[in-house]
Amino acid sequence: MKKTMTLTAGKTAIFTAILTAGLLFTGCNKQPAADFSLDKSEYTAGDVVKTTNSSLDAKSYKWTFPDGQTSASQNVEYTLSSSTPAGTYSIKLEAISKKGNKRSESSKSFSVKAALGEIVFWQAPSCGCGITSVTIGSTVKQITLDFNSVPTCGDNGTATFTLPVGTHSFTATDGTKTWSGNITVTKNTCSKMQLT
Repeated sequence: MKKTMTLTAGKTAIFTAILTAGLLFTGCNKQPAADFSLDKSEYTAGDVVKTTNSSLDAKSYKWTFPDGQTSASQNVEYTLSSSTPAGTYSIKLEAISKKGNKRSESSKSFSVKAALGEIVFWQAPSCGCGITSVTIGSTVKQITLDFNSVPTCGDNGTATFTLPVGTHSFTATDGTKTWSGNITVTKNTCSKMQLT
């Protein structure tokens, strides 16, 4: 059975106002849908992670990064520390409605490779040293030649190591002399250590 509603001119205006207000209220406070993308799936420590926010019906945002930092920007660029260990990490985005009472979350994972650098150990003829074994961690390499000028990483006769960025301990000996200490490795850099 159909019901018929008859409105007088004054009641029509009130009904229209109530209906319009209801529609506006609903439209202003939709459930947001958080979503974003990353520019890559794999990064090297020290890289910048760039995001593109594609959330719907959100008025504000809250990003949470692997180190606990947060941001309220719409799109963000997050710089990984150059000493970030290799592994899998995630970024979380929370999209918030206009009134702040509706929220949606999205997370994206990405992998990180350790940043690497090189260090070359060398000796000049004035050292008077024999073949010298250099140890870092469980890796042992030998200096077999003397150099009159500073060599570069990978030169024959040097002890060249490729290591994660950071500080490493080393020991060295030629059977008579011994050396020990710490060396700092910088991303994409050839550092040099002369043993005298």
